[in-house]
Amino acid sequence: MRAGGRRSILLSCLTAAVALACIGLQNSSLAQSKDSITEVDLELVIAADISFSISVGEQNIQRRGYAQAFLKPEVIAAVTSGPHGKIAVTYVEWAGPGTQFQVVPWRLIDGSKSAQAFADKLRAAPIHRGGETSISKGLLYSSALFESTSFKGLRKVIDISGDGPNNGGPSIVGPRELLLSRQVTINGLPLVGDAGDSSVEIDVAAYYRDCVSGGPGSFVLPVSSWHEFGRSISRKLVMEISGLVPAEPMPVHLAALKPETDCLAGEKSMREKYLKQLDDLTHGKSKRWKPREQDWPTPK
Repeated sequence: MRAGGRRSILLSCLTAAVALACIGLQNSSLAQSKDSITEVDLELVIAADISFSISVGEQNIQRRGYAQAFLKPEVIAAVTSGPHGKIAVTYVEWAGPGTQFQVVPWRLIDGSKSAQAFADKLRAAPIHRGGETSISKGLLYSSALFESTSFKGLRKVIDISGDGPNNGGPSIVGPRELLLSRQVTINGLPLVGDAGDSSVEIDVAAYYRDCVSGGPGSFVLPVSSWHEFGRSISRKLVMEISGLVPAEPMPVHLAALKPETDCLAGEKSMREKYLKQLDDLTHGKSKRWKPREQDWPTPK
């Protein structure tokens, strides 16, 4: 065989070896990428209102309520009874447009020990406070966390609590529709009665039902007293983790298909406060720009 022929064969062999090596590296990389993803039954973001209408004591009640709920036997049973027997959870606190904190990063819960670790982390976290109530930004912040996790859930749920309508940041309508288009379920925990402190004359439970919650199997569970918060949380977690919504007992409200509540009630209230403050300062003679009614249109 001629020298040129031998060189050609040698080059072909080298080329083939390199190609095989590249395929091997690619397959290895894909395997490593696949191994880095943990499949779970549920990715759950717990988003708690920490606006100034929620006192520090009430904020601690919320944290203790969730921490204790995850240790309840019925909640552990719900976690371990799914196809994968595990869920991923993160805890968020939110207030105004620029106030969102991931208090507890994503954690795997697959039994009592991991549930205890989550509870300990939540109890030990520093307290944050904030003004205004931007449910819209709280939802957008929570939704973004699904993109920054190594967990892959069969379902994605945001469990959001609050004691009043959206009054800061974008209107609730757009962010809510965006999340629903991404197949994210939003469940509401409106704080009403003795637990609520809304400055807006509105049925907060109906607002959460009509304007906030949505998605497959979504529901609203109002809490009317801080004394019942812990029990309500346990019940809510079992429902969310199991993916079931019992018809009884009430007061569970399925999310409304069409809103009967003014979803811009909070924004309109802020507008009226602004106009009043402006008139008080200028004795009604201000030539500054004033928001018009069409700047807060009623949703169709």
